[in-house]
Amino acid sequence: MNIESTVKATLIAPWASLLVVVFAFGSYLLEMEPDHFQQMLSQIPGLLFVLAMFVFGFVGTSYLLVLVCGVPVHLVLRKLNITHWSVYILLGVSIGLLYQYIQLIGSSMPSQLRETGYFSYAISSLLVATVFWYIAVKSHNKQRQHRPAGWTR
Repeated sequence: MNIESTVKATLIAPWASLLVVVFAFGSYLLEMEPDHFQQMLSQIPGLLFVLAMFVFGFVGTSYLLVLVCGVPVHLVLRKLNITHWSVYILLGVSIGLLYQYIQLIGSSMPSQLRETGYFSYAISSLLVATVFWYIAVKSHNKQRQHRPAGWTR
């Protein structure tokens, strides 16, 4: 196992969850009426603060899950010589959905908001797990492969 690639993946992969925030914010802006958009531009400091809170929330949660769950799972999978991307993605999405389920236990949140939460965590976990696998496993596997003499690419 390459510790350097695991550390790099741990530091970089959680930032992939920003795509969910960017998509949500972009779709909000596209659905906005022009008059409301002009009014929103006058409140840029407040808007930036709210956007920063979403960014810190998503990325912070992603870091927490990668450090507490993702890295130990990665270490076990590497010990078992399991390096296929589908296993990483399945486990990553499962961890994200389980975290969302635990958060919503005993909550009286409306079902539509619950579904949105599950969907965002599933997409965010999918992105983070894919980036983590690509950096920690795929790039490391390329270095380990032995090529026959005369092999060019």
